[in-house]
Amino acid sequence: MNAPGALHSSSYDVDLYSDEVILDPYDHYRAIRELGSVVYLPKHNLWAISRHADVKAALLNHELFSSAKGVAANDVLNTAGLGNTITSDPPDHTRMRSIIREPLTVPALRKISPSVKDEAEAVVERLVRLGEFEVMSELAQYLPVTIVSRLVGLPEEGRGNMLKWAGATFDALGPMNGRAQAAMPKIEELHAYCRNPATIGSLRPDGWAAAIWRAAERGDIPRDKCPAMMRDYISPSLDTTIFATGNIVRAFARFPDQWDLVRRDWSLISGAINEGIRWESPVRGFTRVLTRDAEFDGVQLPAGTRMLLLYASANRDERAWKSPEIFDVRRDTRDHIGFGFGPHICVGMHLARLEITCLLQALAKRVTRFFIRDEQWGINNALRGLKTMHVEVMTGEDREAKRDQPISLAEPLNHLAVTVAGIVEVAKDIWLVTLRSANGSPLPEASPGAHIDVHLPNGLTRQYSVVLGKGGAGRIQIGVKREHAGLGGSAFIFEKLRVGDDIRISGPRNNFPLVEIARNSVFIAGGIGVTPIISMKRRAAQLGLTHRLYFAARAESEVAFLDELSGDPNVHLHIDEEAGSVLDLASIEAGAPVDTHFYCCGPKPMMQAFERIFAVRPKECVHLEYFSARHEAARSGGFDVELAGSGRIVRVEPGERIVDALRRVGVEVPVSCEQGVCGSCETQVLAGEPDHRDSVLSAEEKAANKSMMVCCGGCKGDRLVLDL
Repeated sequence: MNAPGALHSSSYDVDLYSDEVILDPYDHYRAIRELGSVVYLPKHNLWAISRHADVKAALLNHELFSSAKGVAANDVLNTAGLGNTITSDPPDHTRMRSIIREPLTVPALRKISPSVKDEAEAVVERLVRLGEFEVMSELAQYLPVTIVSRLVGLPEEGRGNMLKWAGATFDALGPMNGRAQAAMPKIEELHAYCRNPATIGSLRPDGWAAAIWRAAERGDIPRDKCPAMMRDYISPSLDTTIFATGNIVRAFARFPDQWDLVRRDWSLISGAINEGIRWESPVRGFTRVLTRDAEFDGVQLPAGTRMLLLYASANRDERAWKSPEIFDVRRDTRDHIGFGFGPHICVGMHLARLEITCLLQALAKRVTRFFIRDEQWGINNALRGLKTMHVEVMTGEDREAKRDQPISLAEPLNHLAVTVAGIVEVAKDIWLVTLRSANGSPLPEASPGAHIDVHLPNGLTRQYSVVLGKGGAGRIQIGVKREHAGLGGSAFIFEKLRVGDDIRISGPRNNFPLVEIARNSVFIAGGIGVTPIISMKRRAAQLGLTHRLYFAARAESEVAFLDELSGDPNVHLHIDEEAGSVLDLASIEAGAPVDTHFYCCGPKPMMQAFERIFAVRPKECVHLEYFSARHEAARSGGFDVELAGSGRIVRVEPGERIVDALRRVGVEVPVSCEQGVCGSCETQVLAGEPDHRDSVLSAEEKAANKSMMVCCGGCKGDRLVLDL
């Protein structure tokens, strides 16, 4: 029995295995992370470990966190389900695992990869031709059910029941609630099947399951271990891969800009799989038992305490991942815990990666966009994944037929058709524009600080920050200020754009994310710079974070969202005309605690002063977003650009930008803002020293010279080699 903890200060009295929590778990995981390193769950008499560093450390320490007494959250299965690799510790675990993993190593999988690839190509070709399909049953299940079940080598009856048994196994890993009770007869059926001499005699001689029994004949393992080890192939090999596949397709539907990146560069697929499994982890968590008394941040727990390791929470930990709710295929997520970690890391992860890779490659050849038509989450005690998800797909042919002009590399591939649903003046010369999907499909979700590209009918593309919190489901709001001395984008919106008009947008992208684990946050906005800042403030208030907003405007008539902000004690409004001076940034810096994170967005003089004054603060605590170029574009020219893909040399003439020189010779790159503030034209630099003039790359990234923005950057020497 665990140590009593119901009255402990670090308790979370919520049923983590209820339908409501399974369907919407992430606020609960965040709350548990905030309570401490270990948190008591009275509903389950378990102690939860939810932070990334703590879960990882526990998984690496089998001597303290043992699996040998089962990994379920109930005593029934922990008594009946022992004996396989999942419920054992080294050295027994190591010996059994060496046999189980033999056909699952990378060299062994190379033998079957051509057939996996062929099967993936065939199923994707068929489904894409239909134009819409149900992802889970028709796509995600296909390879595990057709290939894995065959490779395991079970008789036909066993192959037909693998999905039923797998789902029941994971349900039984939770507490003994209704789902676990309903799963137990199926678990008993699986155990009986694996012990049945008729089953053993009917195994395919070349199958993975038969190899276990041959290992027993050689004396490598006791014969009585074989039935339990067969379950290692039957139970975990299907649902986790199926759910991971569905979750990743869903991620690409919700974050279409990330799908565009993968379509252009298949080398990102490996990272995309890691990120998908981090972002929406198929496994919620398993339990371990303490082998000795231990202390966790002052909490004393005795030997025998059962600990719940929350993988899915660890993979959304703000301490480990910047903006963890965002799906970003370029994120380094090699440290994720979706496959587990340490001695018990998923033995079949290479097979899962092979299957998902082949499917994504086949989809990347054919599909330009996924549209979710409906979805329903499954409910399982230990897994998170979709029960159904119907998608419509757009192919390259569809796209070309639906557009007025052919696609070029210069045109962002993540255009979304939207309709102007509302226009409200929120201050002098500032509009709040509401956009909704033109065809009813969900719009991508944005995070605080994000912006979108707006592709106007007059051919201009401009960036506008997303205003979160008030637009309603399926809508995006942006703030637009009329710039009388601007480049024409805002003038078109104010003079021509009206409710009911159809336009295209791209995004959202976020170069200005909110750090949600900061103890103190200070937001500084000037004029239209409040549009990303107010989203951050609303999110900080929602999370209960300590924060303050300083909002400067020349006159009260220019204060957007005045009604909302004027009565808020966390807001300081500074009106230049009334104060007779500009906002005192130095006083703000001097008066803030040392661990404060600062955010600033506003006119260029404010931004430049902010950079100068707050340079004394740790760089990771200072965040800013420019609406226009920080520096003048490098236009001196007089150097050569070599295109690595073809070896072609392009001369950048004096007074010419790199992007202009490339256009002149018919080479198009994705360009949006043309001022170095959006990141669309980021291009890899293979040789030479760029002259960076953008506001996207950090100082460290600029010093590394691995990439540059070709819309505004130049060259400090005679030659650049670009990955084009």
